[in-house]
Amino acid sequence: MKPSATILLFAATALTACSKSSTGFSPEDAQIPIQISSGSRIQTRVLDNLFEENDEIGLFVLQQPNAITDERHADNLRFTYLNGTWVPEQTSYYPSASNACDFIAYYPYTDNALPPSSSTMECQTAADQSQKANYSHSDFLVAERNGITPSTEAVALVFKHRMAEIHIEINPGGIFNSPEELLAQNPVITLKGVCTQGQYNLSDKTFSDLENRSDIIPYGELTVTDGKLIGKRAIVIPQEIQGNQPFIQMQVNGKAYNFTFGEDHAIRPATKETYTLTMKGSAPQTYLEAEIDDWENESHMEGELQEHNDNGNYRFSVPDFSQSAVYKAMDGNQPVAEICKEYLNACAAQAIIVYPIHNGTTDLGQGYVAQIFDASTGQPSDSPIHGGTAAWDEGNNTVDYQQGTSAASNVIYMNEGGISLIPSGSNTAELTAEPCFLHDERDGKSYRIVKIGTQYWMSENLAATQFNNGEGIPNLQSEALWTTAIENAEAAYSTDNGHHYYTYAAAQGDIAPEGWMVPRSDDWDRLAAYIGEDTSLITIREGSSNLTGLSIEGTGYRDETGKYPPHTFPTTYMWGQGCTYCIDQDIRMLTWKSQGNTIRCIRE
Repeated sequence: MKPSATILLFAATALTACSKSSTGFSPEDAQIPIQISSGSRIQTRVLDNLFEENDEIGLFVLQQPNAITDERHADNLRFTYLNGTWVPEQTSYYPSASNACDFIAYYPYTDNALPPSSSTMECQTAADQSQKANYSHSDFLVAERNGITPSTEAVALVFKHRMAEIHIEINPGGIFNSPEELLAQNPVITLKGVCTQGQYNLSDKTFSDLENRSDIIPYGELTVTDGKLIGKRAIVIPQEIQGNQPFIQMQVNGKAYNFTFGEDHAIRPATKETYTLTMKGSAPQTYLEAEIDDWENESHMEGELQEHNDNGNYRFSVPDFSQSAVYKAMDGNQPVAEICKEYLNACAAQAIIVYPIHNGTTDLGQGYVAQIFDASTGQPSDSPIHGGTAAWDEGNNTVDYQQGTSAASNVIYMNEGGISLIPSGSNTAELTAEPCFLHDERDGKSYRIVKIGTQYWMSENLAATQFNNGEGIPNLQSEALWTTAIENAEAAYSTDNGHHYYTYAAAQGDIAPEGWMVPRSDDWDRLAAYIGEDTSLITIREGSSNLTGLSIEGTGYRDETGKYPPHTFPTTYMWGQGCTYCIDQDIRMLTWKSQGNTIRCIRE
């Protein structure tokens, strides 16, 4: 029930005596009762029918200029649809004829919906919407009308959806050649991990405090139309769906097929989203882009239902790390493991370590050391020392490393029991490994990233030309202009020898890409401690190994006169939050601020 719809409220003259209502207004105070026309109809785009017997709505009447958080003339007045007539729980009257009123109505009715002085009310959807009543009562409608003067003329209220509706269509694929063949196997469709409870604010029309994640069983029966299965739909609270989590799952013949957005997706109020999904085998899925219109319009998304290995048995090859030092093994569009080529200080060597990913979060406490590299050859060691474990303490940035006893292998296996170099059983799904980048939306530049201990760093210097608010940063090549910028404490950068940014304020400001930041002193200290103050592990210069892959080059700094002192180039000067870090034979913190330094960001 309950889509965009119109209710007619009549202010009918009544001389009938009645007891004083809970709102405090009796017939002696006002003689015009608030009634809903028995002939009013509400067409719904949820179930395509009229209001049904025993449907209930709640009504708030506010005497201007009161807001919903102030005193209410009628407070959650309940109307029930009985035998084709709207019957109020008790008679309530308009205030005096000279006072205009504001009306707020909602469906479905809830006792104690809105506490005094509050504008937020609880709303929820059923997890099992397979039954018509549960599906219908999961809808949530709000109608508002302002400046109503008591009269005998009808007052029209237009109800609008605040929830969203999801429609699901399935194109057969894989082993199914027709929708009839697929339908014969009784596929089961669910929405995964959706918040079903929250608060709705009648004042600003927003949802908050979303909770109670559940799998939603949609309403409707699947039928064959135009070569696909249609008929499943569900009501959901507007919310953000994480891009790395399955949103729609279909189970058929003991196999699960998942649809994942690939990037975070916002389900908005008053929208109707139709998903046309095609069954596919395991393969990376492209991201989806679509505009969502109001409920009254149609919006379609096309995507793929990726076959999911219910046994949890996976196989993937070690990547070549040519594009990044961090890769992720993907089951469709869902990451299941992070693969890092990193410096393991416990054995003073580079290693390839694989970490399981649970619910989108990398578990650094369960690292599997697939390969240990020989420093002299740059290749996996010939000794049987592979297959160990690395459990990280993220608080202390330390690792508990246990050496393995296996030969090196370029193939990794995963199952529910863990990660191994040994095949994990039958029905093993072949996964792909995709490189991870830091992509800066401001200028479209992508940066390689590297894991060092429990920290994730950019392995390139920042080259941003604007702040996150869109404000540009002046590129001042002129020495005179650079000096003026320093004198006026203005933000600036230059590109003669890489991107050098002035001032400390610019380095500390909103310049790092979203989710990243200019390192704090604690971040630099943790890095220094992890590498044992050996800067040859993080720099590119004569005699350096750069085993961490941080690849810091000697770019010097730009002084307050706009010059680049030649003697500084073997050294790197980088911004921290509140100071300069000098990196040559060691890492030293300086208080220098009137100069241009490079920036290397760290993940928050």
